[in-house]
Amino acid sequence: MTLKPKFPLKALLKAGYAFDVVVNERSTIYAVLQLSTKDAKKRGLAAQASIGRARASLPAAGSRKLTVRIPRKVAKKLRGARGLVMTLRVTATDASGNFASRAAKVRLR
Repeated sequence: MTLKPKFPLKALLKAGYAFDVVVNERSTIYAVLQLSTKDAKKRGLAAQASIGRARASLPAAGSRKLTVRIPRKVAKKLRGARGLVMTLRVTATDASGNFASRAAKVRLR
């Protein structure tokens, strides 16, 4: 998983958060962007708010760019926020049901 640790809020709201995922076999990938409970409540969102989701299937080993888009309702509530820290959780599941998960923090500028 290749990420940018700092990302502009304006770009996130407009185009979503894009990152690269590399897998070594056929997989289904799920990604979720979350805000902390404190930040979510402050912005009028549900606790542990998932502010965006993405899903992709890779038919074979390789890499793919995945973009987590933000819904308009959530984007409206996040507009103008400063210094938010999001958690990106990515899970890859193969055909046998084995899975691997990774989490990373992303700071919004």
